[in-house]
Amino acid sequence: MLKSILTKAKSWSSGKDKKPAGIGIVFQVGPDNGMYIADISVGGSAEECKLLRKGDCLMAVDGKDVYRHEEAAVANCVLGKFGTQVALKFRRNVIITDGSPYGKNQFIFISPCLARGKPAELSASAGVGMILKQIGHNLHVKAMSPDGSAEACGKIKINDMLVAVNGRDVSNQITEVSARITGRFGSKVRLHFLRPNPAGGPP
Repeated sequence: MLKSILTKAKSWSSGKDKKPAGIGIVFQVGPDNGMYIADISVGGSAEECKLLRKGDCLMAVDGKDVYRHEEAAVANCVLGKFGTQVALKFRRNVIITDGSPYGKNQFIFISPCLARGKPAELSASAGVGMILKQIGHNLHVKAMSPDGSAEACGKIKINDMLVAVNGRDVSNQITEVSARITGRFGSKVRLHFLRPNPAGGPP
């Protein structure tokens, strides 16, 4: 029996898995050469987290210090594969009032973990790039998308017979199979196959 764990992707023809994706933040270089939030895009991960604001200064990406680094180097750290997570650390300058006429400056730090890509796209239904056909009471692989995770795993072949999804038997249940294979972008699904014997014997 063949076992494959595949990643669900929203649209293999859209190229989202190939093009670098961002987090919905427009940065600008400040007087100290730090990278500051100039704008937060509507519908982006940064807006959805509701923790960030204009003027916050980016200090670290995935634990790596990026303060005063070159713009291109920071962009390479922030951008990445659609659907992946990136841990950020921002510094915010706040004024603490202590009864004096002026108050005093103090830094606070915000450390959100954001998904690359728009949340609406990330939560959309996704498949594994595989088309099934029913032959008798069994489901067989009819075709695979060239950029799908079924093709990319390298274990599945045309005419392989799907027998279980996440450990549950799905023989002769093509409607249920479709619902079980489709799911949230980036989530995992475990598929079990039998490969027909070319000589005509048992798989």
